[in-house]
Amino acid sequence: MKRRRFITLIGGAAAAWPVSVLAESERKPALIGYLTGVPLSSTTSARVFLQGLQDLGYAEGRDLQILYRSSDGYQDRLPALAEELVRLNPDVIVAAGLDVVVALRNVTQTIPIVSATLADAVHLGLIANEARPTGNVTGLEPYVAGLPAKQMEFAREIMPGATKIGLLTNLSDPKAPLLRRGARSEFEHNRSRSLRS
Repeated sequence: MKRRRFITLIGGAAAAWPVSVLAESERKPALIGYLTGVPLSSTTSARVFLQGLQDLGYAEGRDLQILYRSSDGYQDRLPALAEELVRLNPDVIVAAGLDVVVALRNVTQTIPIVSATLADAVHLGLIANEARPTGNVTGLEPYVAGLPAKQMEFAREIMPGATKIGLLTNLSDPKAPLLRRGARSEFEHNRSRSLRS
């Protein structure tokens, strides 16, 4: 008799458990893709990303699985790595760099892509417009409109008589043309203004 009551008690308790607790125990970990253009050993962004997730209470293995990929500084490898990650069908892909976002966006318009470094996202076709981005790309756009003009202004203050100003940039970086155009336009504007005066 005691055995029968014990089984009934345990069975009743299990039936009374919240559905969310049962569902949580059966839920599979989220699959996150992480793609960077620099060697994983030389960057802190992957470690900071993982630490941020842990600070929010997520544990790798229990709540999520991260698929790390790196082109190790060879940008020509990014398209193949992007395709590989998309084939693995992660729930979301973290893109460490604008060049990585572009490579990923070329192979998926459905898997969410998150990046902390967007620039000229409309011109690059990553979003429709800044007010209503739509699509699968989201993130922060640290580029400020007018920044090249401000940089040229500082250069003029430092070297008022300069007739040439060099610009050091990585031309394979997708945001380089934008920065270059802005700097050149501001320099020529200032030069023509100084010639008139």
